[in-house]
Amino acid sequence: MKQLYKIPEEFHPAAKRDMKQLVELLIQEGSIEKFDQAALTLLGNSYNTYVKAIEILHKEGITVKGKDGIPRMHPAVKIANDCETQILKFLIEFGLTPKQRNKTGLPDKKESLSPIEKFINEKIETR
Repeated sequence: MKQLYKIPEEFHPAAKRDMKQLVELLIQEGSIEKFDQAALTLLGNSYNTYVKAIEILHKEGITVKGKDGIPRMHPAVKIANDCETQILKFLIEFGLTPKQRNKTGLPDKKESLSPIEKFINEKIETR
């Protein structure tokens, strides 16, 4: 099968690893076609941005001091939250959430989830 998605070299190493696993899973399940390239590109870009934003937050914390000296939410918090929303929408579209797998009949095996699926599923369960 022709390569459906080329992971950009400039991606964060974790994003490269997780997107590779995700694409392999989608191919294995027969869940993607050639015309899914645009959606995979958008998903990959959102996930890469998310990983970078989280890395920044781990280093700098979730607040920054404003010009007035009052602590404010770090801009990377909004970036991470926006990306998380976009990622979840793509995972739903590709049938990679527990609810979607039940609808499509794909097996719901916790041990076979990719890191991105585990992350999203954990977030859904804790809200």
